[in-house]
Amino acid sequence: MKNIVLEVARSDVEEMVAQSTAYLGFKSPGQADRGEWIDRVSTVDEDRTLLERFVSESFAMAVERLKEFVVDADCSGSRLRLTLEVSVAYDGSVTVAVSESFRSYLAASALGRWLRMSYPEKGAEFDAEAIAHLSTMERNLYHRRKPVRKAARRMAAE
Repeated sequence: MKNIVLEVARSDVEEMVAQSTAYLGFKSPGQADRGEWIDRVSTVDEDRTLLERFVSESFAMAVERLKEFVVDADCSGSRLRLTLEVSVAYDGSVTVAVSESFRSYLAASALGRWLRMSYPEKGAEFDAEAIAHLSTMERNLYHRRKPVRKAARRMAAE
């Protein structure tokens, strides 16, 4: 079996959520009440505790969904760390995709939870995006390289 270690800084996820909420607030409907929408949707420093909880809950949901692969999970510090065990036939070329899907999942899931309170019309959209990222991640963890016979490898080497 092979191990894959995925590590994401909690602050990176929170920053992605902050940027997305600011953008959504700015691009909200109507020019006249833009400031009100930015105040309603955007996160501020006082929301950090709530966002930390949303990120931790999202991490826990990923661990639950991927439990057949999980060897170790740690979200206690400033970094979210997930160690996964995959088949020896796992295609390592998709590890970058798995890592990016994990990061995107955490951000979209936390954002969806935030938006359920501040912009409910958009919350479900980001929840669906989060599930799509997690499904992509899971699909990539099952990805295997096509087997090659020893004779074919020898001929290719010559």
